[in-house]
Amino acid sequence: LAMQILLAILIAAAASKVQSAGF
Repeated sequence: LAMQILLAILIAAAASKVQSAGF
């Protein structure tokens, strides 16, 4: 379960980076 939480955090971080980049 912890691995899924960490994976979700990484995905959210990547999504925020994409949004901040304007894509």
